[in-house]
Amino acid sequence: MKKPLNIIAFVLLVIIGVSALSKGMELNSLGASVDGDGIGIFFFGFEINDQVPVKSISNYTMMFFLTSTVMIAGAAALAYKTLFNKEGKHLDRQRKNALRD
Repeated sequence: MKKPLNIIAFVLLVIIGVSALSKGMELNSLGASVDGDGIGIFFFGFEINDQVPVKSISNYTMMFFLTSTVMIAGAAALAYKTLFNKEGKHLDRQRKNALRD
């Protein structure tokens, strides 16, 4: 029962991670070529901030990159746990100790 839930969580983490990476690269490519005082930043249709000054765009870029790194690392850890760690190492130790006795 846990496996389908882990797969859904993995897919969601990857989607959010890739989207955040894409948004970070989009903001990074803007640089200082912005019309007016600032820009509005939207993510998944939600408004993050409607007036981000030009000097603060790099902060948002770094936060999107950090978010994508955390999400993708979490997805990788979840995939590892789902695929390779079936019962847990503590159960293996208990079995070895029981065989010794």
